[in-house]
Amino acid sequence: KFAEARYSYFRVAFVRASVIMPLGVLVLAINSALFHHWERVGILLGLVSPIYCLCAYIALWHEQKFLRLSGTSSEKLLIAVLCVQTLFIVFAECVRPELDYGMLAMHMGYLNNFTPMTALSMQIVSAAFGLLPYCLAQTIAFIFPSWRVSADNGVPWWNPVDGEKDKAPQVGDLALCTPADPTSKVQLVTSMLVPITIFLYQVMVTYQRDKSIRWDNLVKHKLHVKKQMLESEQQKNEDMLSGMLPKQIIKALKALQLAPSSENIKPQHFQDVTVIFVEI
Repeated sequence: KFAEARYSYFRVAFVRASVIMPLGVLVLAINSALFHHWERVGILLGLVSPIYCLCAYIALWHEQKFLRLSGTSSEKLLIAVLCVQTLFIVFAECVRPELDYGMLAMHMGYLNNFTPMTALSMQIVSAAFGLLPYCLAQTIAFIFPSWRVSADNGVPWWNPVDGEKDKAPQVGDLALCTPADPTSKVQLVTSMLVPITIFLYQVMVTYQRDKSIRWDNLVKHKLHVKKQMLESEQQKNEDMLSGMLPKQIIKALKALQLAPSSENIKPQHFQDVTVIFVEI
């Protein structure tokens, strides 16, 4: 029941985040286009952004199916799609002249804070398909610094160097997985430690949030059970009173209970009555 309740809790936030994330991806794609990083532009706009839009579409236009996703094969398929999207994001960072964790950190925040799937599954997606490939790429770039062969050296087309105006980089000139300073161990440790720290913080926050949601769901369930018991006892009392007193008297007693300051119940005359004496 808690897993099903998560989808109800997170649906609105999931839709909003899934709509906002493509806007952030669009900004990154525009920035990459200005530096002629067309491979990254294609990955961000053609592979990463559509998956965010797909998540928003499912949660917004197929609400009933979305709320019943928990534990189904469709949920597993959605998790698999998010795994592939995370790999695309890492690869989009790899095709930059300087490997960075910015987009990956933003995506991990999306996975751990706004998706309705279980916290463990999203942590596995973030760690196995995000952090691990990213750290592996950073390590490879550090071991093989000669991979960094960039034609434009990160210079945008509107700010040419040495008179090479409007010179676009060739596809073969763009290096894969190259850090800003491949020979610096400090750079390597920092570039790997920061996203790992962000991930661990997300794990801690997610654990506390799920704990609060579980307690809230448990309290609501107990209140619902108590309310049902109260309604059952009230119905028993009404059934007992209806067998002892006329309906008019019962209504007057209820009105007196709701408004104690009102007038007392006036005696009424009934033509036919039945009196029973029982010794208990």
